Amino acid sequence: MNSQPSGFGASARSLAVGTSILSGIAWLAWEFSRRFWADGASSDCSTSADFYNDATFALATTAAAVALGCLSRLLRGAPRWLSLAAAVGVAAGGIGNSVEHCVAEPFFLMFVAGMLVYVLATCALSVALFVTAQLGRWLGLLFGVSALGLNAGSERGGVAVTGAAWLLFGVLFAVMAKGDNKFAFSDRVEHEM
Repeated sequence: MNSQPSGFGASARSLAVGTSILSGIAWLAWEFSRRFWADGASSDCSTSADFYNDATFALATTAAAVALGCLSRLLRGAPRWLSLAAAVGVAAGGIGNSVEHCVAEPFFLMFVAGMLVYVLATCALSVALFVTAQLGRWLGLLFGVSALGLNAGSERGGVAVTGAAWLLFGVLFAVMAKGDNKFAFSDRVEHEM
């Protein structure tokens, strides 16, 4: 009975690592395409740049939502719920952005509300993970960096900061999980229950 949850914990960690890295790459691709493509700042679904930008943003937000959802399975207490809230927020922001650009302008509200929830929940998650040390004290702070990068805005390179934070989180989470020292927390939770 204990081997099945441990296997699930390992697969959740692996999926969180992969989707964190994918999210980081997609955020960076979105940032650089907006900087170097002639039509990069416009999104009205009329050019290939618009479709590329919407697709990379959707990939970045979807991968971030999956990573946060997987992490919620590995966490306990308040960090678990904050991780779920951040996952729902970033997913809603990604969907709202694409639908707003290509279907109906009022979905802008879904984008704004979703990204606001994402920023607030990931900042709170960052603090909660620092206090509880469920992922180690410093690893969770990258969530705060990713949220504040988005908050700084895409005009000042904030999205690149978000992408770098997600990428670094995925790499560090993979490296630290290999040692399985601090990341045996999911096994400890199972034994406590």
